[in-house]
Amino acid sequence: MRRRVRVGVTTLLAAVLLAGCGGGDDTGGLPTLGPESSGSSQSVTAAPEETPTGPPTTPVTTGPSSPSAGPPAKTVAVHRRTVAATKAEQKAAADAYLQYLVVRLLAYNRAAVDLDSLGRVASGRALAVVKGRVAELQGKKWHTVGELWVDVPTVTVSGTTASLRSCMDNTTIDVDKAGKAVELPTPYLSATATLQKAGGKIWVVSNVVFTEQRCR
Repeated sequence: MRRRVRVGVTTLLAAVLLAGCGGGDDTGGLPTLGPESSGSSQSVTAAPEETPTGPPTTPVTTGPSSPSAGPPAKTVAVHRRTVAATKAEQKAAADAYLQYLVVRLLAYNRAAVDLDSLGRVASGRALAVVKGRVAELQGKKWHTVGELWVDVPTVTVSGTTASLRSCMDNTTIDVDKAGKAVELPTPYLSATATLQKAGGKIWVVSNVVFTEQRCR
């Protein structure tokens, strides 16, 4: 995810997961990720050949709670695990972050940006990083495959600003046109994200920084 999830990493099954174009002031509703997590895994998946038509609409399904052995899946998925949010605004901010990972990862998988979907979940640097990474993938004729398993152990909200910490198991990797890996996998990621309440109605990710290490 150095350049994938990159969900600000120089690295996602997100997300669309990685200069600044706006777009975070869209006041449309965010797609739901389903029931609040209580430790059970929830997944959002999409195949690489799908055509971007707006926010992801793939139903949330129960997924594996951890990566399986073997090569990464050819499709992508973001699996929701434990989210430590008790208040409504904390849950909304965490859901927005998870949806950002989905949109980001789909963009990397397709090597194409759906600006409408991205603008609903990101603004500022979080949006620009995705656009920049997709341009890089297009130039190299690469795309991303694999999955993310996401825990959010900390969510804080202060007025129209939220921050959270995220821990991820990661199998995402960039591959070439033939499906051959072009980098070594990064099994664990940690991230910190800042969100803003766009238009006073919805949370969007304004910045996210990924670190290629296991949460401590």
